[in-house]
Amino acid sequence: MFKVAESRLLLIRLILVSLAITGCWAQGVPLSSGTVRGAVVSDSGAAIANSSVFLYPLDPLSKFTTKAVTTAAGAFSIAAVPAGRYVLCARPSTPNFVDSCTWGITRLIVDVPAPAGTAPISIHLKAASVLKVRINDAGGFLERRPTDKAGPHVLVGVLSLGRFVPALVSGQDKTGIDYSLQVPSDTPLPLRVYSSNVKLQDPAKASVASGGYSAVIVSSSAKPAIVPLTFTAVGRIP
Repeated sequence: MFKVAESRLLLIRLILVSLAITGCWAQGVPLSSGTVRGAVVSDSGAAIANSSVFLYPLDPLSKFTTKAVTTAAGAFSIAAVPAGRYVLCARPSTPNFVDSCTWGITRLIVDVPAPAGTAPISIHLKAASVLKVRINDAGGFLERRPTDKAGPHVLVGVLSLGRFVPALVSGQDKTGIDYSLQVPSDTPLPLRVYSSNVKLQDPAKASVASGGYSAVIVSSSAKPAIVPLTFTAVGRIP
């Protein structure tokens, strides 16, 4: 009789534990979670306030994403993060630094929960530089003609994390188009300039091959503005 009562009591306890676990998940509270905390700073260690900090799961099945904004001291804290591995990056509110979510040079991989004794994380943002590219077009080869099925175009940008980051048109006049892109300083970057319907000459006046122009560019943080690279449109590709 005692063994039967004891078995029933054990069964009731198991049911209560199961209900408690189910209730936690129903309320969106993970069984294992942690807090990601740290600061966003420059390469010199200066705090970068009002930066948006993003946390993305590496698990493609996870739907958890969140962000925080740094304090005046550059600090951030993200609580109740489900257990797993995440990409941590920051987007500054000032143009003096580059976004590490786009420029993955300083993106971090973090584990949650962190091992005991783990120090707060520092996200270092690179100083920003401005890439400028000019396409001279005195002959009007970049202007759309009535017979064009698609307008002529030139694609300008750099590669980062295996993907193309395009430069945007920053100005245009009768003799050409200006492109610009904020990029990290002191960092080698593969520049790409390509057109499928306009013949181009590179800054050295050499013809750009059909596969486009490729070169590695580097700007210095001491001189953050990259000298404009000038290309010239010299005709149409039939």
